[in-house]
Amino acid sequence: MARANFVQKAAKDNEKAGIKKGDSYYWWQLYKSPKQYSKTRPRPSQLTGSTFLSGYYALQERLEDLSIDTLEDLESELNEIAGEIRELGEEQESNKENMPEGLQEGDTGQLLQERADGMGEWADSIESMEFSLDFDGPKVKCSAEGCEWTSEDVDGTCPECGAHSLETDEYTEAVADKIQELIDEAQGNDPGLS
Repeated sequence: MARANFVQKAAKDNEKAGIKKGDSYYWWQLYKSPKQYSKTRPRPSQLTGSTFLSGYYALQERLEDLSIDTLEDLESELNEIAGEIRELGEEQESNKENMPEGLQEGDTGQLLQERADGMGEWADSIESMEFSLDFDGPKVKCSAEGCEWTSEDVDGTCPECGAHSLETDEYTEAVADKIQELIDEAQGNDPGLS
């Protein structure tokens, strides 16, 4: 993995990277590649020349960066990520199968198989997550002043006064907590392959 170098003040403009003289920036260089520049700290996926590790780190970064408000959206996003994890594992399996038979049982073949298996297990763990929320209190309350109507149903309008219903703070908090719990679980099942 390449090392990111920080420069406090640029000595000259670098138009291609959007860096002006006096700006702080980072630079790094992968083996047999030109230097790369950025005004922001590079992510691990940018600091490796390995196609597998770059994809693997990019998936971890995507999980870290998730910003989702509903469980339905989270389920959809995590299923998409699980599919990409599975594809990355299948690429490793394919790489192993494309090796000469005598090398498939060697160190490189075993590494590729471990990566394929690890990606499959990680995808399986995400796909088997439970997205339902156990919540005892009312999900919505009426938004009209003086109306105390509440309901378990999140959609609709108040049958008492016709105003639109609003989610309760407790329900919104419970959803946010569940979303964070599922994201943490998805990251926690990361197999940590190198």
